[in-house]
Amino acid sequence: MKGRRSLRPRFMGALVGVALFAVCVVGAVYYLFLGDYVLDRQEAALLEEAVATAEQIENVPELLTGGGMRSHMLSMFLRARVQALPSGAGIVLFGEDEVLAGAGRIPVRKEPLERLKEIAQLAARERPGSGRLLAELEGASRATAVIFASVPLRMPDGSVGLAVVTLPRSAALSLRTDVFKVLGISAAAAAAVAALVGWGLAAWLARPLRRLSAAAHDLAQGRYDRAITGTYPGELQELADSLEHGRNEIKHSQDSLRAFVATAAHELRTPLTSIQGFSQALLDGTASDQELRQKAAVAINKESLRLQRLIDALLTLSRYDSREFRPRLAPVALDALIGEEVGALVRAGWTETERVTVKVDKGLQVTTDGDMLRQALANLLRNAVQYGPQGKDGPVGIEAYSRTERIFIEVWNQGPPPPWPERGRLFERFYRGSASKQVEGLGLGLALTKEICRLLGGTVELLDTETETRFRITLPLVAPGIATTEQGVGPVSPSAG
Repeated sequence: MKGRRSLRPRFMGALVGVALFAVCVVGAVYYLFLGDYVLDRQEAALLEEAVATAEQIENVPELLTGGGMRSHMLSMFLRARVQALPSGAGIVLFGEDEVLAGAGRIPVRKEPLERLKEIAQLAARERPGSGRLLAELEGASRATAVIFASVPLRMPDGSVGLAVVTLPRSAALSLRTDVFKVLGISAAAAAAVAALVGWGLAAWLARPLRRLSAAAHDLAQGRYDRAITGTYPGELQELADSLEHGRNEIKHSQDSLRAFVATAAHELRTPLTSIQGFSQALLDGTASDQELRQKAAVAINKESLRLQRLIDALLTLSRYDSREFRPRLAPVALDALIGEEVGALVRAGWTETERVTVKVDKGLQVTTDGDMLRQALANLLRNAVQYGPQGKDGPVGIEAYSRTERIFIEVWNQGPPPPWPERGRLFERFYRGSASKQVEGLGLGLALTKEICRLLGGTVELLDTETETRFRITLPLVAPGIATTEQGVGPVSPSAG
């Protein structure tokens, strides 16, 4: 397929490029700094040779005496000394007024030799015993850059000569060229090793990537049953964990959706059947008298309200799921809000006033979305009544208090808490525990409450108790959000909506 390229050539190319770049950087550093280092080392070697040559000649005075044989013996001696020097080196012996002898490649002729002697004498006087200088000496054909070392030479007659060792600068820098050859060989070896390492590294990384790619393909095809397992290197483990988390979330969502469809079909069947039956009775005249028609109308109204509650719950969840929703914040007096919700519960016939215990700290106030908090409390209060040991006749209670900059609201009944296997799923959407078999509903009340508390910056939880069922909402004194009204930014009434 076009655009699908293996990781191997990319890794190989990257590692080879890095290796060659590193060698080039080293080569540039050598080129900039190795030249001076090589010249310093060669000058030191030339100085050592000049000192050794002068000492040996001074220890054998016969080399400087003996007429015609002197020049021949000196030349032989100097040629032997030159053999130990780098290619292109030369040795020159100066007397006071003449050139005594020379050997090797001396890069200048007679006239420049006189100039060389002057420079060497000056260097020897300024730095006794270690005269070294880099100069360009005019030769017959072209200028030759030469490094040399000169030391004084005591003659048998008491005069002072010079022993000078020379080496062309190009010959001295030949070591740098050799280093570059070594670097070239090293570059080739590094590139080969980098290619092999890149091939192996790409293969090593490709295996887990292929496994993750197969897992992602399964997710894209809607197959969520195969868990993403195994150990992966470094950041790939984070990717694998993220994919596994996503798989679990999608699987959970799919399971919830299937549960919702099954539950919704079951819950909708009863009211729709009722509505259909009573409406048919009205249409075909089966409900012939006023009393029957009244019963049919009441039943239709009741079942339609039940359907309306389902639709409202689904729309509310969808609204809260959207990332664009923001709570409308305003100061809310909890004693007033809780009193209103308890009153609404009594008026709706869910319970009686004397069966509800209310305990709220005096003057307790929280900045939050009053409508959302009202809905969360209504869900918990209705659940407390429905799932109590005596239903509508059982006692329920609600408490509100403040601790450490947070608000706590607890709703309880005297029924036993849900079994441990069910507690972890109470806040799942469309989940209904074993205690809900005789109670109408779709399992959305606690899910809505959890979503509301999340949006208000808090939590809701089932407390660990043995003799009662107690839910607790925890909220910050000021919820995160933007306080708005229809007229602009500002507080809203706690009883709005």
